[in-house]
Amino acid sequence: MAAAEYYSGACMECVPKELLTPQTLQRAQTEQLPRRKDDHGIAQGRIMWLPAAEDLPERAVRRAHGKGAVEDGIYNHPVVIVSRPAEDEQAVHFHLITSLQGKKLDQLYPKSNEFHTSRRSWYLPISPSPEHPDATSKKAKKRFPTLALADGASLRWDSYVNIRHVYKIDWTLLKPYSNLNTPRVATFRLERESTVRMVAKGKVLTLYEPSEQNSTPAPLDLDRFGLQQHQPQHTWAGFARLGRREHPFAHNDSSLHFADSHSNAHIADDQADSDVTHSDSSAHCV
Repeated sequence: MAAAEYYSGACMECVPKELLTPQTLQRAQTEQLPRRKDDHGIAQGRIMWLPAAEDLPERAVRRAHGKGAVEDGIYNHPVVIVSRPAEDEQAVHFHLITSLQGKKLDQLYPKSNEFHTSRRSWYLPISPSPEHPDATSKKAKKRFPTLALADGASLRWDSYVNIRHVYKIDWTLLKPYSNLNTPRVATFRLERESTVRMVAKGKVLTLYEPSEQNSTPAPLDLDRFGLQQHQPQHTWAGFARLGRREHPFAHNDSSLHFADSHSNAHIADDQADSDVTHSDSSAHCV
């Protein structure tokens, strides 16, 4: 373990600069925060911190979708909750958030061949990170949206959500995410529309679809968007449809589980991404 990892956030000025990697800094800022005991705000779109493997019980992290081992590289990273299933009150499903070791996506996968194109499709940037390198047209920007945080928050580094892999963990083992550069922001989460787009993109790429959620959705004025009000049927289709439109949802932590009979209205343009082999369990966690 690098020597810098033994320093707390209060002593980071004592650490030699050559040891200050993004991962070291992020851990130092987060390691002293206690784990959560209440579940307020633990919902889709919430950003939390996954501690080091040695600070977690054995096999605390498992795959929520697909097969394969859980890679060592996922620990000590921020994560974004993609589901809090109603059938398991303690569990959350999440995607990894990565800084790509300070590289841009087109620096990590610069080629136009099938492999690099496929790997680039695994990631969605979080503002103010550079736009996705394949978002070169209006249509492509819908396929590769830049996600935004609520309340004007920002992460410590340019970061990307890896939507290719879905993991699960007991939410009480996660820690709150923090950023000393934005001390007034106590809760980090994606904007509602960004959560819509992230989930819709993940469904196309991996066929993963969140089930009924633990929390209760806030009432929506669907008439305002020309949508008919339905009784909940526990599908993600209507949520995907909402993702096509401009909608000033209130930034709350309620469930994003809505119903609509038009199951693939907004993700049809994304089908070009579905050539990724769903059985590929290898991850690029950096």
